[in-house]
Amino acid sequence: MDQEGMPPVGSPHYWTKRWADGCDKWTTKAVHPMLVKHSHHLPRKDADCRPRILVPLCGRTVDMVWLSAQGYDVVGIELAPQAILNFFSDHKMEYTVEEVPQIPEAKLYKASLQSLRIYQCNFLDLTRDIIGVFDGRSEER
Repeated sequence: MDQEGMPPVGSPHYWTKRWADGCDKWTTKAVHPMLVKHSHHLPRKDADCRPRILVPLCGRTVDMVWLSAQGYDVVGIELAPQAILNFFSDHKMEYTVEEVPQIPEAKLYKASLQSLRIYQCNFLDLTRDIIGVFDGRSEER
């Protein structure tokens, strides 16, 4: 911790503290315009297939809701539990929470009515055996 009580910048504790303190000014209320503009590059979907889209470091981005509404199976990954709670509160979504047995202290939040789930853990702890494979990914950067 530095003299102001903040963990080192970029550390997992830094991000969880930022979210817990409500310091998430980078969060936007609209779908990222580049995602909409280039959505034709996303994997094709049809009645028999919901392609899986990964959203790493998802925070509380509205992009996940938009992708789910477009017919994708959306999987977010977020370290900070407050970000996930804010996401579900922002969108007035009910959800369930499960443990992730392969990762101590990790949780899986599942939206009740949409094909959307968020892993609350360190991105680097997830493996293909845990989350499977994806047809595409979306990042706000």
